[in-house]
Amino acid sequence: MEDAVSLLNASGFDGLFFTQTIFRDMKDMKDLEPVLPGHGQGSFVVIRTGK
Repeated sequence: MEDAVSLLNASGFDGLFFTQTIFRDMKDMKDLEPVLPGHGQGSFVVIRTGK
């Protein structure tokens, strides 16, 4: 993740905002997973940024 952040910053992007989801193994999911701010815990991360 830090590589992606470094590349985005080096390319002039700023205001990075992260959301994450999928906290369990896919075979164990029976309901929708929550979407939480940040990164580092979920298996799927979305990065929103501006330029």
